[in-house]
Amino acid sequence: MRRLTTIKNKSSADVELRVFAPPARPDHFRRIVRIKPGGKVNVSICEDTTGSGRLVIVMVYVDGVYSGVSLLPAYLAACSEVICDRGEDGLVHLQGIKPTLFSTCKPMFLYHLFLGMNCCGGLQQLI
Repeated sequence: MRRLTTIKNKSSADVELRVFAPPARPDHFRRIVRIKPGGKVNVSICEDTTGSGRLVIVMVYVDGVYSGVSLLPAYLAACSEVICDRGEDGLVHLQGIKPTLFSTCKPMFLYHLFLGMNCCGGLQQLI
């Protein structure tokens, strides 16, 4: 299953997501995603990376230093948006926003509404 997740960096520091598979050396990562301060990136860390039965961990680094926060790819796949921020204490805060039925169905509803308006001749004929 491949899902696209938007990751926003609301902190004033560079954030990196490093995808790590445990049998590899600690300094070898499968993928590194860099997010500049105030930027956002669309990421797809798919579930087929765990198809070999190995655990895959997404580690969060801030300014090149490990923040102590690790995620599983299933968490990223379940969220439509993840917001990275730093609190007053300097710790990294991640907030995952899960997709709702309205946010996923809204484009389809608007498309069908548009088609219905065009089939009836638009607003002019309804008045």
